[in-house]
Order: sequence, then C-alpha cells, then structure tokens
Amino acid sequence: MLKKYSICFPKILLMLGALANPAFEALADADAPTTRNDEKAYLIQIINQLDALQPLILAAQQAQLTDKRVTFHYTHYQDNQGQTHNGLLEDTQSIKAGVIQYLNQPTVEPRVVQPLQGDYLDLKSVPNNPTSLAASSAPDSSEVLHADG
Repeated sequence: MLKKYSICFPKILLMLGALANPAFEALADADAPTTRNDEKAYLIQIINQLDALQPLILAAQQAQLTDKRVTFHYTHYQDNQGQTHNGLLEDTQSIKAGVIQYLNQPTVEPRVVQPLQGDYLDLKSVPNNPTSLAASSAPDSSEVLHADG
C-alpha cells in the first residue's frame, strides 16, 4: 500500500525549484541536450547559491538554543576525543571549492608523451657480412609480384 502512494521527491523538488527560480526550468526536461556552456552556467549558479547559504548558516547558528540536549553543528566542532570535524558551513565551502576546481580545469588536458624506451635492434644476431644480409632479406622469385599481374 505504501508503494501506491509513493511520491517521486526529486521531481517534486525540481518543480518547486522551477517555480521559485526560472533558471531551473531547463532542469525539468532532463532529456534536453546540453552543452559545456549550459553546464558551466548551472555550476556558476550552484556556487552563487552556496555563497548565499553561508550567511543563513551563521544566522541559524546564532539562533540555536544553547540549552538543547542535541545541538546541530553549523561550524566545525571537537568531539570527546579532541578531534575536529567539519560542520555544515565547512562542508558547503568544500563543495564550492570542488565545483570551482572542476570549472577551472582545462577542457582538454594535454597529454605527456613518454619517450620510447625499447631497444628494437638485436645487434648480436645481425650478420657481419653485408652480402648475406642482402641475400637473407631478398624475396624468393616465387614471391616477386610483377606489375602486370
């Protein structure tokens, strides 16, 4: 019975996003072809949204009640063993840095061509007599093809 009423949340969120921001309308048609410039425009928009989240995260941290039994970690924190962990703010900054790194990478990465290392001549097996070399490399008369067939 639960399957009968299941809702596709990503599509609903996508439609709500399209209502809130017209730039998300193109996302509603996932089959539409995109270009590198389209992707870049969306990623720049993601960076802007992540920048807009930072003041909200800090404001939510200031509004958090201090006498709660469970607290939300908006910024970095130390656990009982003294290890420091990222909070929501640091995680959003990390995501932003990853998107920026992706945008700044060259579109076609140059290849480094390695020089050839192989030794393709076995000089020990090459005969010293040039006539024997020519004789060994000459084709049999049965193998010679003439231009007329």
